Amino acid sequence: MNYQFVWDLEGSPVAEFEMGFELFTQWFCDEIGTDGEKISQMHTIIRQLKNGDIMEHTIKGNTMTMELNQDEIEITADSLEAEIPDEMPEGTEISDDGCISGCGLEDFASVLNSWEEFIG
Repeated sequence: MNYQFVWDLEGSPVAEFEMGFELFTQWFCDEIGTDGEKISQMHTIIRQLKNGDIMEHTIKGNTMTMELNQDEIEITADSLEAEIPDEMPEGTEISDDGCISGCGLEDFASVLNSWEEFIG
């Protein structure tokens, strides 16, 4: 998973992730941002998972949901859970490309640490 952190023209931190991990961009920019309390809560959850205190945890964000377990995390866009009509025009396909992203728990913990250092 390749990523970089930059500052936008307005002085806000931006996380940029490679294709396939776009939801991480939204998670870091929109769901966590510079909120130290949210970052601290995520560190606590990760520590609890690593120590075996909990087996899994779900975080409901504004527009997406993160599911964490002892091995990996998965972010799902809430739009993916929208109801699909019973009847759709012929040839219509429903795609979930860009609606689900995931990575290993250790990888995510590393990115979270880097984000925290970046935003200072």
